[in-house]
Amino acid sequence: MKNLLARLSVVLVILMVLAPVVRADVLISELCDPRLNYLTDRYIEIYNSGAVAVDLTGWQLIAVGNGVDIFTWNLSGSIAPGEALVAGDLTTITAFPVDFPAEAWSASLTTWNGNVNDGAKLKNASAVVVESLVVPSTNFENKTMVRNPDVTAPSLSFNLAQWTSTAVDLATDATPGVHNPVVSQGPVLGVIATVPASPLPGQTVDVQATVTDGAATITAVTLNWGTVSGSLTNAIAMSDAGGGIYATATAIPAQLAGATVYYTITADNDIPAQTVSAELSYSLPTVVTVQAIQGVGTVSPLLGQTVVTNGVVTAGFGTTFVIQDGTGARSGLWVEGAAAPAVGSLVEVRGVVQENDANTTLGSVQINSVTAGSAPSATVLTTGIAIAEDWEGVLVQVVNASCTMSDATTPRWEVSNSGGAIAVDDLGLAPALVLGTRYTITGPVSGRTAAAGLVPRSGADIVFVGDTAVPLVLAVVPSGTTGLQLTFSEAVSAVTAGNPAFYALSGSAVTAATPLPGDPEVVTLTVTTMANGTLTLTINGVADLYGNVMSGVDVPFAFYGGNIPAGYYASAEGLLGETLRGALHNIIDGHSSISYTGLWTAYYTTDDKPNGKVWDMYSDVPDGTPPYEYDFTDHPGSAGAEGTGFNREHSWPASWFGDVSPMNTDVFMVHGRPDGQRGEQPAQQLPVR
Repeated sequence: MKNLLARLSVVLVILMVLAPVVRADVLISELCDPRLNYLTDRYIEIYNSGAVAVDLTGWQLIAVGNGVDIFTWNLSGSIAPGEALVAGDLTTITAFPVDFPAEAWSASLTTWNGNVNDGAKLKNASAVVVESLVVPSTNFENKTMVRNPDVTAPSLSFNLAQWTSTAVDLATDATPGVHNPVVSQGPVLGVIATVPASPLPGQTVDVQATVTDGAATITAVTLNWGTVSGSLTNAIAMSDAGGGIYATATAIPAQLAGATVYYTITADNDIPAQTVSAELSYSLPTVVTVQAIQGVGTVSPLLGQTVVTNGVVTAGFGTTFVIQDGTGARSGLWVEGAAAPAVGSLVEVRGVVQENDANTTLGSVQINSVTAGSAPSATVLTTGIAIAEDWEGVLVQVVNASCTMSDATTPRWEVSNSGGAIAVDDLGLAPALVLGTRYTITGPVSGRTAAAGLVPRSGADIVFVGDTAVPLVLAVVPSGTTGLQLTFSEAVSAVTAGNPAFYALSGSAVTAATPLPGDPEVVTLTVTTMANGTLTLTINGVADLYGNVMSGVDVPFAFYGGNIPAGYYASAEGLLGETLRGALHNIIDGHSSISYTGLWTAYYTTDDKPNGKVWDMYSDVPDGTPPYEYDFTDHPGSAGAEGTGFNREHSWPASWFGDVSPMNTDVFMVHGRPDGQRGEQPAQQLPVR
């Protein structure tokens, strides 16, 4: 009897050892084409035949009509062991559970009717087809076709022997959401996680797992671990922490940087049956310097590795920031994937070394710690050196660099001070640099292909220094016959602008040059008497405030001084505003009025051009040829067409003051203009004489 019992025990142990480990298989379990309401009530069912829940995130269920993929459901959530889920229409006519509804399904299924070469495919989260069923006959036309109970694994080809077809009128005559019940062969393993979630070198690690069993009593849960895949020789018991969560009784010991720990969880029940998880693992990152990550070439020697490093935050751009470990070449690093800590913070970060858009970066980053620190000073470099790979991620400053490209539509900005140009990136702000202007710019260097160069963090990183363009003369305004007022495009040096030797005037001499107090862009020249005609002012030596010197700049202008008596406007020279108005009033005060008819005679001396023709403010073309000119006798009173004569017209509407002298006959207000077709729309301005 003892020998018999011993032999039975050995057999039982062998059977337990040879018992297969339960695994999870998701397969297509039903294809239904009901005879009635088919346009909305057709459905496809999937089923979990295993003992472990499956995360469906990224999975796809694809309907095949006439051998062609015609519709796809993007699956989500998880499917529990023994659970059946249905993919169908958003709105069915007969009520039945639809777990993955899609409004567009009804519009796509006109060729999915259970006929030849209809069916379905199932893809996992890695886009691998795990099930492919294209039915070569009419097995589910007006029917439901259900997977037989003994089929527990998916297939890549249709096997008629695995299916049972039944005619149905309605979807509810079939079995949507119901399939083979699961006979528990072992506990169900759910979420498995390490504590902490991302272990670091030197940390001990606990493991938690959700373990449930609705058909039996859980008798033991054990974690097996090791540092070599497939050799998990260390066992740790796991105890029930409540709510179906089991935790390791003791932690996995701390490991060195670079090590990988592999582990599985085994759960037993009193059937007895056993469930073993897939082999899981966690890796302990290597702690390295920023310089080690950057290496010596264009690609990091640690590419693809998970590492931990430290540095001071020098710039932040949302979920992208830059850290720097010390100063000098190869001391900076771009970091992506976490909200940027404050500039100046000392951080420890963990992430995966990547090459992203020509930048060595730390991606998928996790911030381990943030403490107070101090940001390093920017390294001052020339533009030609700063663009080099050595300075990627380093806080750099280029001084007195001229903008050589400004294109807001591309957008692209570049500056240069020596050795070549460097781009100014708009990741932090639009630089809006002005071509030819000099700036001192600070920011970390980026290797980004669209704009490799400096990345200013704020407007304070772009400091205006000066420009490289010489001043322009915007206006030359004569003041009597012996004065000119120049307006430059920018402030000019008072020393150079006030030197009369830097100006030459055709036909006259410049005797004095006086910058206008309070307005460094305006200079008044005193000249000898100017003759009527087109004159040219030549400027040499006048400079702006940034040392840009004008050389050989010719400024032509038209001058007509009329027959103004010498010194007539002397009392108004150099005056402005109300003082000027008062001086002009005093000059003309006490004049004699002439009659309205007498204006014709006055025009002979007040509105005469050098060629003896009438000076017409409407038709004249300065320095050009007017469309027509008039003799002083060409005032017929009215004309049938424009250009056939001139008339008298007030430049300010006479209705404002009526037939009252001196306004009504003032030759400065009543002037000649073309007659005929211009209409009564007098200009509200004084004529130029």
